[in-house]
Amino acid sequence: MAATQIALDKSKGSAREAILEAAVRLFAQHGFAKTSLKAIAQEVDIRTPSLLYHFPSKQALETAAIESLNNSWQNILPQILSEAKNPGERFDRTLGVCIEFFQEEPTRAQLFVRALLDKPDELKEIIKRDLQPWLKFIAKYIRRGQEEEIIHSDLDPEAYTMSVTILILSTFALGQVRSAFIDSGNAEMLAKNELIRFARTALFRPNRMENNHG
Repeated sequence: MAATQIALDKSKGSAREAILEAAVRLFAQHGFAKTSLKAIAQEVDIRTPSLLYHFPSKQALETAAIESLNNSWQNILPQILSEAKNPGERFDRTLGVCIEFFQEEPTRAQLFVRALLDKPDELKEIIKRDLQPWLKFIAKYIRRGQEEEIIHSDLDPEAYTMSVTILILSTFALGQVRSAFIDSGNAEMLAKNELIRFARTALFRPNRMENNHG
């Protein structure tokens, strides 16, 4: 492939990624119905026809914006779970990456919540296709910990994973009003620490995580 063609392909990829980032941000802030393609195009300093070159319709862009969040886990999650040496490390690394992902850009969590409310059927299908295999992958490691008597035996792996996912999403989606619940200048850190504590306590049997952490 010629050097000019490589540069062109990279440029196309960068434009598409910029459009998706802007779409995630604006859809999360204003909702799907109230966000126009023109507004997204202006956000990335291109014309609407140029946006339509990458995404042929608003519906296609909405779907791609949601899918772009799910695709972030395609390689990260299996690598973390396979490389971690013990259940404690798997827990810390997996939860840490999830929190960092939404903490880095809170509108990602807000978009998921928007989609849950505005497009439940579409989001359900995307979750089934893109996320459910990885949720089952996590559940497999949870069951292994139950067999090793490290994790609570009465815990349902799928329900636990779903509950923690929803807890993470709501914690970061409500970031702008967090101070209304927590009267502290360090509300974000307090909320994050409690999220981790809840998730850890619900998962591990007392004193067993420490014994399998190092």
